[in-house]
Amino acid sequence: MSSDKNELAFRALIESFGGIAFVCEMDFTPILFRGAVEEITGYCGEDFLRGKPAWQEIIHPDDRHSMAGGDLSRLAQIPGFSLEREYRIVRSDGEERWIGERLRNACDKNGRPARIEGTIYDITRQKQAEQRQRRYTEEMTYLAETATAFLQSSMDDGIYSLIGRRLKRLIPEDAIVAVTSFDESSQQIRVLALEGMDDIREDICRLLGGDPVGLQVGIDPSLRQILGSGKLAKLEIGMAELISGVISANAALHIESLLTLDEIHAMGFVREGVLYGTIAILTRQGS
Repeated sequence: MSSDKNELAFRALIESFGGIAFVCEMDFTPILFRGAVEEITGYCGEDFLRGKPAWQEIIHPDDRHSMAGGDLSRLAQIPGFSLEREYRIVRSDGEERWIGERLRNACDKNGRPARIEGTIYDITRQKQAEQRQRRYTEEMTYLAETATAFLQSSMDDGIYSLIGRRLKRLIPEDAIVAVTSFDESSQQIRVLALEGMDDIREDICRLLGGDPVGLQVGIDPSLRQILGSGKLAKLEIGMAELISGVISANAALHIESLLTLDEIHAMGFVREGVLYGTIAILTRQGS
């Protein structure tokens, strides 16, 4: 077979497997870069052959530290050594991709490693599927643990605090979780549990004249409608406005400044159209 036919056969093989094939010197200076280079990286093969960019430069910054080490030393020293690794790259358009890379050394006539040959595949979909499965497993485990904890508790044992603590694990460290009940006749919510405000709880108690747990606050029809939807929603209302009918305006503003709130999100506990209570997530500035 002529060299031209060999080249055509090689090109056909590279194009059919959907990845990148490359050959480089032992210091990773590229000699050949063929295949789905642009589809995977956003750059063309000639860019890498010119070293603009070098392959190492497109490796995700958080993954670069794991790319050096003993395996690369063995690749340079042990004839026939091969390795596989997975890491992220950043395409020319800024998109992140996961790739799987297989490397092996090729030896010269004296049996010494002389160059590196490898293939690269886009494994982004596979990694996303693995991450989804891991997240589902974690969430199911968490739900099972929560259900077990509920079964082992009673209303007298602080079930609402348990709900608050469980939810606190899912949100930013500095955020606050409030669990309330709702009384339809008075249109008031009553705070049953608060988690995440230990650093300012003493000051809040002083301003309120007592523990915020047990505080009752009236809500207007528009807020009642939002909470009654049973969906998580961002509330367009400040804490001072919400509690101003319970304490003085100055005290309410002081509490709002202590909380340094960024946003308030809330969701109602709704069954068959009846609002029984709410969960609110109060994110603080810098969370």
